[in-house]
Amino acid sequence: MTKLLAGPRLPRSPNGARIMSTSQIFKPVTPTKYVIQDLVPEGTVHLFIAYPGTGKTWVLLSIACAVARGEKWIQRFDSKKGKALFIDWENGADLIRSRLHAL
Repeated sequence: MTKLLAGPRLPRSPNGARIMSTSQIFKPVTPTKYVIQDLVPEGTVHLFIAYPGTGKTWVLLSIACAVARGEKWIQRFDSKKGKALFIDWENGADLIRSRLHAL
């Protein structure tokens, strides 16, 4: 007989998969909270990958600024004011600063 556990500690199969009962699967889902409305969930980490020259830095800097200011992103999506961490291994600090000033 399998013992069902409530809460985040679920039994695991030999390959490491979590085992859940149907009552656990169909319980009400906690609504997702977003940093950028319907696009960027809170408490998540994202990689933004695309070919060079496609605007990745501009998009992500504009998102970081919207979050830091608590303003709408691209005048459409609400943002939750907070801290943003921007890591860029492609561009130098001078380029990032010049783009931030442009925004």
